[in-house]
Amino acid sequence: ALGAGILPKLTLYITVAFFLLCFEPLYTAVMEGQVNPIILGLLVWFALSVAKEREIQAGTALALAALIKMSPALLLLALLKLRMWRSIAAFAGVSISLTLLLYAFTESAQVYAGFFNPVVPLVSGDMEERFVFNFAVDKSLLSLLGMHDNLYLRWLIKALLFALPLALTLAARPVGMRSNLVLCGILVCCMILAAPSIWFHHMVWLIIPLAVLTIRKEMLDEYSSKAAMRHWTFCLGCYFALSQTNQFHYLALVHAPVLLNVTALLPALVILIVIAGLAQRANIRLALTG
Repeated sequence: ALGAGILPKLTLYITVAFFLLCFEPLYTAVMEGQVNPIILGLLVWFALSVAKEREIQAGTALALAALIKMSPALLLLALLKLRMWRSIAAFAGVSISLTLLLYAFTESAQVYAGFFNPVVPLVSGDMEERFVFNFAVDKSLLSLLGMHDNLYLRWLIKALLFALPLALTLAARPVGMRSNLVLCGILVCCMILAAPSIWFHHMVWLIIPLAVLTIRKEMLDEYSSKAAMRHWTFCLGCYFALSQTNQFHYLALVHAPVLLNVTALLPALVILIVIAGLAQRANIRLALTG
């Protein structure tokens, strides 16, 4: 009984330490003074808070991470799936309060200039600029149809790529780990299709929704150490599959940008196949509590 309670938690902490040590942007962040280590620490705090059902802490940690960089805000999907309404309320409260303070005491243009910069060419219609949004699958599709300069259709396709998996995720009943992983995999694929190269050095963040959607506090107390090892081995496998397939897309981005119109679908397709295959082989059938 002692091993069943301690070993799964120890496995969790070892896995978190592994991510901290192997997160590639940490090396450049230390050299260049970037904020990636702070964001990763906040997201680890968020994941552990969700696993232990500390909802206010989870919402606060996620809000702080999202205010530094926008990408972590996508983890609100995990809170929606788990019906953690207090966490969502905490996220909204902290985000709104700190944003108002930023507007009150700083130049708003300086605060948000870096975030909106990649969107400017798309909004202005400058399709020659090589920004991440111009390499997405919507440009490839519209180019084939001879409508590559139609900005409204591009935004419509992007919205659908996010809306469809989000609707599936929210509509699905939390029946178990397998279905949640497949839904999360579909969502990740659609995100990559919407803006492929933007996920290159953020891939490690995508493992956190996988963990959050498949583990709760009661699971830490109930499942065996063997099941815990299978669980985290599965998550590690998903992470490496995500990172390695995205390396291929990054090489195309650097060495042959023209090929992105052809290869934008491949990483997402491989990721979906790998996640679906691993989910079929997963041997843990614990039900999530509603």
